[in-house]
Amino acid sequence: LYPSDIVGYHAQVRANGIDIPDLETTFYGLTEFRLDDPDGNRLWIGQSSERSSDLNSVTPQADL
Repeated sequence: LYPSDIVGYHAQVRANGIDIPDLETTFYGLTEFRLDDPDGNRLWIGQSSERSSDLNSVTPQADL
């Protein structure tokens, strides 16, 4: 999944009470985090690091 605002999406997922790891910036140019669903499927949510360079400004998105 590739939301337009990874920082805001990450904050909204946490605000909804889902336990997820911190955002990570990878060597391949994505800022991402993982989400494990109840069935054990692992989802990776990410955004190009060029578009998410300011990880300190959090703008929540609409409800998930």
